[in-house]
Amino acid sequence: MGRRRHGFTLIELMIVIAIIAVIAAIAIPNLKEAQRNSNEAAAISTMRQYLGAQGTYHRTDYDEDGVKEYAAELDTLYDWDGAGIEDPIKLIDHATARAEITNGFEGEAKHRSGFWFADHNLDADGNPFQTPQGPLGDLPPAGYTDNFGLTGIPDRFGRTGIKTFVINLEGTVYEKVLEALDKETYDGAQAGAMPWSMPDIEAQVWLLVN
Repeated sequence: MGRRRHGFTLIELMIVIAIIAVIAAIAIPNLKEAQRNSNEAAAISTMRQYLGAQGTYHRTDYDEDGVKEYAAELDTLYDWDGAGIEDPIKLIDHATARAEITNGFEGEAKHRSGFWFADHNLDADGNPFQTPQGPLGDLPPAGYTDNFGLTGIPDRFGRTGIKTFVINLEGTVYEKVLEALDKETYDGAQAGAMPWSMPDIEAQVWLLVN
């Protein structure tokens, strides 16, 4: 029997490299797509958590002023500890609170699983949400007595996600692909595409999320 040689010949090595390259070309895009899908599923879950938190906040009247309002900021749903409240209410988690695109959370703004979120202050017709009357005093940031809404956008379009999501008090999540809309462009050239309020679902062809 001949002695078994060790190592690869140049041709064998090139074949191995080619096989690895083919596998990578197939696997990497699939991994990226899987990560985007995971991020988008997490964003939908976050928006539904927000919906439940708003319902609890509205029913409870934490500031005990006799007016039941919805929170105008994510931070209020997480860490408001106004008069008469011993501990922060934490109706949403820390990661969601600091992913608010407008002001973040105590200077520690960071996306949540590849997505940022923006509270609405207008309805689908462009009308401002109603706010409580009277002095705020030590009450939380002015809330809304009639409505609320939230938008979720990818931190990097095409990398952390593709779809943009919206939800309002009706509790239905809608989605749409808004190309090139991400954290870097929402306040620039693409500002007009950013849904700061509930969009016209039918006219703009937003799709229902099951």
